Amino acid sequence: MPNGLTYLSLRCVLEYLDALKRIPITLRSRVLQRIDTRIPLRVKNIDIHNRQVIIDNKSLQPNRFWKMTDDEVELEERRRAEIIKKLFVYYLKGKSDIHVDKVLFNGVKNLENVQVKMSMTVNKLSAHLCNIADFDIVISLKSPLKELYLTNQVIILDHPIVHTARSLILKSNKRGIRLPGIEKLPNKNILVHECSNIEILVLRIINYWIENGKEVGTEYLFQLHCNTLSSILQRFLGRFNEFQNKLEEVDDHFHPKAPRFLIPINGTSLRIQVYGRVNREDSKLVLSVVEV
Repeated sequence: MPNGLTYLSLRCVLEYLDALKRIPITLRSRVLQRIDTRIPLRVKNIDIHNRQVIIDNKSLQPNRFWKMTDDEVELEERRRAEIIKKLFVYYLKGKSDIHVDKVLFNGVKNLENVQVKMSMTVNKLSAHLCNIADFDIVISLKSPLKELYLTNQVIILDHPIVHTARSLILKSNKRGIRLPGIEKLPNKNILVHECSNIEILVLRIINYWIENGKEVGTEYLFQLHCNTLSSILQRFLGRFNEFQNKLEEVDDHFHPKAPRFLIPINGTSLRIQVYGRVNREDSKLVLSVVEV
């Protein structure tokens, strides 16, 4: 009879085993249960909704009420919400380390009821209609995010999770997003969709950078309709006419009819490039910081 696998072999097998297969396997073995919590859990996607948790595209709780009355649906929803909390804790609590490529929070409320805090290494985090400040209750991020995607009407930007993200994507769930304090963010790469008062916001950012500086390599993008992009840049002539520049050293798809600018940052050799980028997919207003 062959000998059993060594600890190192078991650790290697468990760590790279499909997350949803690993749990029932470990439940059948006391030996595996003793080492399971010490072995990192690797998951591709975790989607956390208000009434269900999805791990690697498999829902842990069905959510179909098509044969029930309204009162029965309400009772069932409350019951299932409690089940989801228990499932969430059961699958993830006690793990020494969780590696996840993408985590999504979608319309999640009352995170304090989860009653568990997980240590996660996450590449990408998305939060739709959630308060980013609530995430500290359930997630302790072990390293900065590669990408943070926030969707709401008003987004909280003054938070460490936001500040340390390498790439930040901001989008409104309604007509236009409000972004108080965006000009003070330390992030180097930001993409903004559907922003309210875009012209005023961009001018605020430019003026703040002129006075306070900004790191070389910073690039802020604002997605706009092509005609809106052209109109805004034309109006910038009234403020920055003396800083018009063809930006011949920039290899990009410029808006063919819009002016471009190279604006100095006070007391430095740094400049802010301001121009329109146009391609088949969309058009964007670009703010980038370079050294000349």
